[in-house]
Amino acid sequence: IVFVLACVTAFTTGTSWGTMAILIPVVGPVAFHMEGGEYGLITMMCLGAVLDGAIFGDHCSPISDTTILSSTATQCKLINHVQTQMPYSILGASIALICGYLPVALGMNWTLSFVIGIAAIIGAFFILGKKVESPT
Repeated sequence: IVFVLACVTAFTTGTSWGTMAILIPVVGPVAFHMEGGEYGLITMMCLGAVLDGAIFGDHCSPISDTTILSSTATQCKLINHVQTQMPYSILGASIALICGYLPVALGMNWTLSFVIGIAAIIGAFFILGKKVESPT
């Protein structure tokens, strides 16, 4: 939930730093309290989800300053730049959510989840990647 909330917040506001500034002071103490005042897995996952979601949303947002500057610097239309970034960002966020946040939140060992996530990234590379022919 925290990851999805951070993704939506950053995408709609266009700022990763603003998202972190809004969510960390709320999510951190709640997660810390859920663990009985100890800094453990729940707190780390929640803070990581805020950071991860904030970067995802900022990277894809058409109103983000970095997106606007990148498209301007490369003389690319803004919407074209956003459309080219979306597949990579959505793939990364989906793998993080499906192989990382959800399994660990449901009780899977984080190390196993990490290995599965790496395997998913490598699998996506081989399944979705295309061979580039070298110029002759």
